[in-house]
Amino acid sequence: MESDMKSAIQQIRVLVEEKKKLLLDKSFGEEDNGEVFSREASLKIIEFLNLGIQKLSHTLTKMTILLSERPLPKMKEMIPLFNELSQEIGQFYEIFTTVYPIHFGVQLKQMYKLACVDALEVIDEVLKETINNVYNKEKLLKANGCVWETCNKLKSLPRDMLQLCVWKCQTEYDTLVDAEEELKSEINEHQESDFNFDDSSWSDEDLKLLTPASGLIKTAHSACKKIKQCTARSGKLDTVAQIKDLDSTCRAVSTLSPGVDDLVTSLYPPLVKKQVFVAVQSLLSALESILSNLLATHFIQTEDNKWIDFLQKAVQHNGSKLLDSLAYNAQDVASEMNEMSIS
Repeated sequence: MESDMKSAIQQIRVLVEEKKKLLLDKSFGEEDNGEVFSREASLKIIEFLNLGIQKLSHTLTKMTILLSERPLPKMKEMIPLFNELSQEIGQFYEIFTTVYPIHFGVQLKQMYKLACVDALEVIDEVLKETINNVYNKEKLLKANGCVWETCNKLKSLPRDMLQLCVWKCQTEYDTLVDAEEELKSEINEHQESDFNFDDSSWSDEDLKLLTPASGLIKTAHSACKKIKQCTARSGKLDTVAQIKDLDSTCRAVSTLSPGVDDLVTSLYPPLVKKQVFVAVQSLLSALESILSNLLATHFIQTEDNKWIDFLQKAVQHNGSKLLDSLAYNAQDVASEMNEMSIS
């Protein structure tokens, strides 16, 4: 490959890296540009993104085929294709950053942001392979196939905040059910074991924590299931306020699996009470906040108050049992964590 051709492809890689960095550095707040929400407009913009990545895929495929066969085309023959590719990369970035209104949902835009970053990374990989594996048609087409996979992933993403909220509740539910099953499996294995006297096993005192911990995890996945049902039944996208209800709920639900993961991890022997205490407090706070904030959302109806009240009581019941069994107060934790930060 001619050095000037390599240099041209490298310049496109620099452009890709620049756009990727701009995307990664971009944050989205709760600001609103005052427009009335339109699902049709949202779908149209997402379609623009899909068309943008498809155009890039076609252009990349054309380029990789040309550069995988002998004799290689001359640089002057490739310049229009390189210019087209650079233009399409810029357009793909512009569609996302300047056209997509923020009030379509912060969480939705964050999801598409990461998908666009992934797409740019895959495009960069194809360009790198083009420089390093010229004439290697198999490798180049394989790399280009990853771009088509990215196209399909982009197409499969939720199209609006309602779809995203329902999807997020389902994925969190599945993760939390798995976490509860994992903990139950560990408990059963412990009970069946003949060697329960070393650091790799729970003490009788530790075992008192496991039932309410399982109960708290079950409450968390029950909340996800109920929220999914309510949003699917009554969720709307007619106003900015309704979008924000779904957005904030989606963000809050996303905190549950990390919180449960921290709790389950802290419960593994040898169990350290202060770590369990911190994990319990964090999960309790997340659940209490989610359940109380639901009451002000547009998708919660009068009949839903019953299950919200039931889950709130379940949180309090299991939380109290855990904290009583730990006999470890917040002042002790704060003091020890402060000492750790000083040292």
